[in-house]
Amino acid sequence: MSLLKASAIILLALLIACQESQSERISSDPAKVLDEPTSQEAITSYSIDTAAILKNIRLDALLADVQSANLLPQKAVSNLPSVVNNFLHEKVEDFAIVNPEEDFQSTDIMTGNLPRRRLMYLGVADDIVLLAYELGGFGLSERVLIFKLNEHQITDFWTGSVKGKLQTKDEIVTYLRKNKNSKNKYWALNTNTIYF
Repeated sequence: MSLLKASAIILLALLIACQESQSERISSDPAKVLDEPTSQEAITSYSIDTAAILKNIRLDALLADVQSANLLPQKAVSNLPSVVNNFLHEKVEDFAIVNPEEDFQSTDIMTGNLPRRRLMYLGVADDIVLLAYELGGFGLSERVLIFKLNEHQITDFWTGSVKGKLQTKDEIVTYLRKNKNSKNKYWALNTNTIYF
């Protein structure tokens, strides 16, 4: 690997780490969508399988689960199941996201104490959660997260980047299937790192 390429990778990792450390907030008083355990009971011990995510190893199976699930679309981040909310807060200090149409920190120019994430789509079923949001900071991007659940525990997880504001389950599934094997760096779902 060339020194220039290694330096660029290190710089990108540092920029992402700096963005994640910014102070953010999440909506309070979440409405329960599922019959969920309390916050203490919903703490997850799921470990991210980085290689499986970056190589899209289980993505086809997760997309099949998403496609067949009767997802209930949610308009508010307060409807995020607590096990997913806890997982995100465990992986990203002060994870915060706002509802669609609310102001968020879409660029790296600070305009107040706004979260860097804004909800595009949230679909919830008993055993699957599909989450898509815009991520601001050093460049605006869009993220998709899929959570497979079993009795309020995460059993599988995938995340990746998308291009454009995908706002329905069908748009998200179609995009992911079309681009999961892309060799084009610009359209690929993941590069060499996982971030939220």
